[in-house]
Amino acid sequence: MLPVLLLLAWQHAGALVHGVFLFLTAAVIAFLLNSLVRALQEPRIRRGVGVAVVSLAFAAAVIALIFALRAVVVEQTRSAADRVDSYLTDDPGCATTGSSARPIPQHRCLHTVWA
Repeated sequence: MLPVLLLLAWQHAGALVHGVFLFLTAAVIAFLLNSLVRALQEPRIRRGVGVAVVSLAFAAAVIALIFALRAVVVEQTRSAADRVDSYLTDDPGCATTGSSARPIPQHRCLHTVWA
């Protein structure tokens, strides 16, 4: 019975860690953005308007970052897929290695192994 209880406790602890991580991340973001809201309050801008402006600016920055990273991730994924495809489909017996111009050994030819 004790091992089952320990297993259930371990499983729930993993879910708890994710929840705590989310709340800690939200707290750090709120703490950092609060200084921007306070800076907007000094020239007599209401706190609600400052919160709206900072929140929209933060959301726009996150969206811009996602789109910038999306382009890089898609390009890198395509490059990796092309490399794997060429490794699996090219005939290495006819290919040469980079600087030494030696033929690649035939035992690496996947066509002869899988044929």
